Amino acid sequence: APGFVNVPYNDIEAIKAATSDKTCAVMVAPVQGEGGVNVPSESYHKELRKWCDDNGLVLIMDEVQTGMGRLGTLFGYEKFDIEPDIITLAKGLGNGVPIGAFMSNLKTSVFEPGDHGSTFGGNVLTCAAAYAAARIIIDEKISQQAEETGEYLAEILKEGVLLNAVSPNAVRMMPPLTITKEEIDVGVARIEAALGNI
Repeated sequence: APGFVNVPYNDIEAIKAATSDKTCAVMVAPVQGEGGVNVPSESYHKELRKWCDDNGLVLIMDEVQTGMGRLGTLFGYEKFDIEPDIITLAKGLGNGVPIGAFMSNLKTSVFEPGDHGSTFGGNVLTCAAAYAAARIIIDEKISQQAEETGEYLAEILKEGVLLNAVSPNAVRMMPPLTITKEEIDVGVARIEAALGNI
């Protein structure tokens, strides 16, 4: 996108080197979903938060793929014990209904009601669906269930197999947040049977 400088993921020194007097923000995903499922080092996001604070930069977390329970917490950034200034959401927010949103803390908010609009912004049906999905994810502790079943899946899945080609040497599995251990057992049995027939 125009105005962005891209640097390698999980490389704090690259971000520092790319920062100039024209830099106003850093945008990053808590876990990079494109190009493989890339989990950063434990210190990466904390160092990034400190760099942004020390240089007056806004930290934006792209939670389109990681938000709404997908990492076992409501928002992905919570796994790394930091708080961004802005987060972007989509996909999981509507659970199949197309919606996008962003949230900002009071420190960085430059919008007042009515400032931001779009052709389809504020669609009543879409917003109602997103609200209902968010309520269920929170009230029924779906994030916690995703954490528990994700750990279970990682324990029993042989050879770290994931399903969904995201790069030449990695594929990704995308079970629903509500998957049960019994469903995981069935899925893994089917994967093993399929691999045995190759």
